Formats: sequence, C-alpha cells, structure tokens
Amino acid sequence: MDNPKLYRETNQLQRQNAAIAVREFFSKFHWRSDGLDAIIDVGSAIGDVFLEIVCPLFRRDFQRIVCTDLNTNMVEYARKHYSDKVKNSEFRILNIATELPTELKGQFDHLLSFFCLQLVPNQRKAFQNIYSLLRPDGGNCLLTIFARSPYYDAYQTMSKTIKWSSYMSDVDDYTCSWHYSYDPVEEVKKLLKECGFREFEVQLKPTIYTYSNIEDFKNNMKAVSHYTHRIPIELQDDFMNDFAKAMIKAKPSFKYFNDHVGEFNFPYEQLVIFARR
Repeated sequence: MDNPKLYRETNQLQRQNAAIAVREFFSKFHWRSDGLDAIIDVGSAIGDVFLEIVCPLFRRDFQRIVCTDLNTNMVEYARKHYSDKVKNSEFRILNIATELPTELKGQFDHLLSFFCLQLVPNQRKAFQNIYSLLRPDGGNCLLTIFARSPYYDAYQTMSKTIKWSSYMSDVDDYTCSWHYSYDPVEEVKKLLKECGFREFEVQLKPTIYTYSNIEDFKNNMKAVSHYTHRIPIELQDDFMNDFAKAMIKAKPSFKYFNDHVGEFNFPYEQLVIFARR
C-alpha cells in the first residue's frame, strides 16, 4: 500500500464501510461536557476516509484531531492535503504494534481504526496500545478489522507459486490472525477484558461489497496490496489478474458476478468492535 493517488481513486469500499460503522455506533459515543474532545485515527492512510467521511458524521468540532499511519508516504500525503483544511489536525507516523510515544498516552476521548488492525500480527499489543491511548475516564474506541475472506486464501496460494513467491515471503504477516480463528468474537472479548476495557461489544459481520465491475475490484485491491510495489510495473496487472482468479477459486460456491450487469461481489467478514475504557 504505497500509492496514495491510486488509493484515493479506488477506496469506495473503505469509505462506505467506515460510514456504516460510525452510523451504527454513533449513539454509543460519550461526549465531554466542555466540548474539548480529542480524537485519533489509527491507520489513516491518506486521511480522506477519516477526515472527509467519518469526522463530518459526528457534526461537531474537535479540540484535537490526530491522523496516524505507519506508511511515511501516506502520512505526508495527508499532511499536504489536509493540514490547512482541517482545523486542529495533526499527522503522525505511528506503529500501533510497538511502544507508544509517552506524550500520546491517555490523551484521547475517542479512537477509531478502520481496516488497519488485521495487519498487526500481535493483536494483544495493538489492543493494549489502544487502551493506553484512551483517556482513563471513559475513552472509547470503534474498530473494524478485515477478519476473514477468500482474499487471504488467494494470497496464501499465490505465495506458494514459483511465479510470485519471491515477492511474498512475508505473506503470513499480512494474513489476519482471526482468519483462522474458530470463534474470533469470544477471543476478542477475552482479549479486551484482559487489556482492561470495562465495556465492549464485538460483532463478526458477514459483508459483501459490490463493485461496478471486476476491474474496479482489482484496482482497489492493487491500491491496498502490500506486494504490488515490489513487483515490476510491467507484471503488476498480471499479478492482480492471478489474484482475482485465485480468490474466486478459493470460494467457488460464492456468486462473485451479477448476471448481465457485470458487477463484482467481494465477500468478507469483519470484526466490528466498540469498547470503553
């Protein structure tokens, strides 16, 4: 995921999914009586989903808005395009799986993260850090995790082929640990409790996103892929073609194509988590 422009052009799924989650849990957010709420987004990418879609849904000003991402290119793109447009905004490089900067601990009333945490092999560390970022007196978080999908099976299959294996040696790092879990809801609940959260709600939601056509699907997947930037440009389209074929083969009973209209259905299960410290 190293092409801000392509991500901006193709991330309709990410935009829609985040908006649905916020609308569903909007009533559960608690707001400060002084109106000085601070909010942080973990895994903001270029910031457009959070700043253009999510924040306006809350219909309020924030004293502090922090966008974070591990990818330097994404953070720089977000800073360039939004620092002068969004009041009280900050843009920081942050790895939610490592030790947090001391000055961020306990500073946020609200933490959001959309389709980022599946990339963290150490889920316990991520949840511990999320807990640490929230204010001790009731800070809350809304998280969506891309948990299960033939998407992961397709990449696992491709990583074992002679054709693509040299580009995908770290495929396990980018396969969500919940993809193989027997009961991810109960496991996440247990983890949240152990991390100290006093209230939480966890759902595993089967979801289907419909693209206008398979090319739109491949372009979106290319934008979020952790492999395409390693592959020579002249082979990238071939890589995404093989990925689409492998994903369809991973779940052949699913109806990927809508007859006559050319639309492409993308199946996944997402963990949706709302928790309060």
